Amino acid sequence: SKPIGDRLYRIQPVARGGNPTQARMFVVGDSHAGAYRRMLHMVAESTGLSITVYTRGGCSVASMLEPLTARSAACQVFEPWALAEVTRQLKPGDLVFLAALRTERLSDHFEVFHSAPATKDAKERAAEKNRGLALVEAERIVRTLVAAGAQVLLDAPKPVFRAPPFRCADWFNSMNPICDAVHGAREPKSLVEVRRSQVVLALDALAHSQPGVTLWDPLPVLCPDEVCLASRDGQPLYFDGDHLSGHANELLLPAFRKQIRSMLKP
Repeated sequence: SKPIGDRLYRIQPVARGGNPTQARMFVVGDSHAGAYRRMLHMVAESTGLSITVYTRGGCSVASMLEPLTARSAACQVFEPWALAEVTRQLKPGDLVFLAALRTERLSDHFEVFHSAPATKDAKERAAEKNRGLALVEAERIVRTLVAAGAQVLLDAPKPVFRAPPFRCADWFNSMNPICDAVHGAREPKSLVEVRRSQVVLALDALAHSQPGVTLWDPLPVLCPDEVCLASRDGQPLYFDGDHLSGHANELLLPAFRKQIRSMLKP
């Protein structure tokens, strides 16, 4: 039975002439998997893929940050259930997209998180241990999926911000300290790269560990310059500090569609 609180929805392609592909895509992950929804709809329309999405907030699959045992009881129910459901349905050639936050967030809807620079103290050693356990867990997950005939796609960490654009979009919120455009809605790309470096290394190792596993990086599209912005040309790229907007979905579509089409080739 379906665990309480999870979300499952299906995206059926709209016939636009020609025969739709027989391959399917299964998307599994936390709320960041759901944040790709607009892009997934457009991919289904342009490729003919039938897409099924399993998502639950806070329950990233192959997070690369911490193992399942370190997450909530709800996630410990959701992840095995979702992966079992996907594995049961898989046919050779199907795609599985494991989408997640995969980096520490800098804010939520209400406050900015302040943290000291990372050091080799007990906290950092614990984080290193968790990343190691998470990598072993992710290897097991993708090995199971590939053995069932799937091609597995993982997304690399996206930039995260300290200012939630949805709280700062109106003129009467502009004086809110959280809306400081200099310190909240922009991050040096070099700092973004440092924050995500350990996870990218682990993901890259995972992608090269066996055939059938691919790493897709949205960073070049979301941050093409030396400074990463939460908005571009007056359009928000993010809803809050880390969830993508519909506009960002549209910007990512060409790169993502190209990646999917390359995986669908015989």
